[in-house]
Order: sequence, then structure tokens, then C-alpha cells
Amino acid sequence: MGIIIFICQGKTNVFEPRSMAFTIFSTAISTGSKNGIFFISAVIAVDTIAEPLKELLIRKIAALKIGPGKDPSNDMGPLITKEHKNKVVDYIKSGESSGAELVIDGREHPISNEGAGFFLGPTLFDHVTADMSIYLEEIFGPVLVMLRAENLQQALD
Repeated sequence: MGIIIFICQGKTNVFEPRSMAFTIFSTAISTGSKNGIFFISAVIAVDTIAEPLKELLIRKIAALKIGPGKDPSNDMGPLITKEHKNKVVDYIKSGESSGAELVIDGREHPISNEGAGFFLGPTLFDHVTADMSIYLEEIFGPVLVMLRAENLQQALD
């Protein structure tokens, strides 16, 4: 079936999809973060797990409740400044122009366009490659990138 590699704060973690760690990861994605930043910045899907993982991520991201950070019922709040929001939007544009597949565009989230606060909806990229800036640089925003590998050795290289 494949394995999944999560990159979180520069550390690499390898999991089998049926493991407890995978359950914890899917819960972490569904709970988002109060400051508009995903704690996991990249996922490497190994072998045949890529499509099922992408579908899981789409469902989990769609379920996130976004709103003011002071409201405990919200999963994710705004970014810290307008400048930082613009920087994250520039990363999204960079991912698009680099050829990554934009699966979920946080710029299109309804709250992103309300004009109150520095909100940006969650963004998911697929088919990211290791030479793209959206993979190489810390975005510090609600952007998750997914790379694909045929086997564990390719993923670790």
C-alpha cells in the first residue's frame, strides 16, 4: 500500500498509513492551528498511498473551521500581518508557476475575501518536486505540499 513521510519543523517522520502516527497526523490536519500555520509543511507519499492520502487531506482540510483566533470553536485563525499574508500568497503563486498541482487554493476560501483580518484559507499542493521553493522554504502559513515517490529510497534521497 505504501508509506507516508511527514516533514514537520525540519524533522522527517516515516509512517505506515495504518499506524497510530497516521491517525494522529490526520487528526492534526483536521484541527489546524490558531495562527494560520500548519505544523506539518510537507508530505511525501510513497508508492500507491498518494491518491488515498490526497483524498483524506482534501476531506480534512474542507472540515477546518476558520475564523477569529479568540473563538475556541475555530480550528485556524488569521495570519499575523497583511505583509505576511501577501508573502504566503506569493508562495502560492510560485507553486502554481513552478508546475505544482494546486488542489485547494486558500486564496479562494470565502473568509480570505471578506476583508476583515489577514485570513487565508488552507492550501494544498500535489506533485511538488524537491527543487520548488514551496518545498525548500518554510512558508509559515496554511500551505501543505505533497511530493510523490516510487519507493522509500527515492523519498529519502
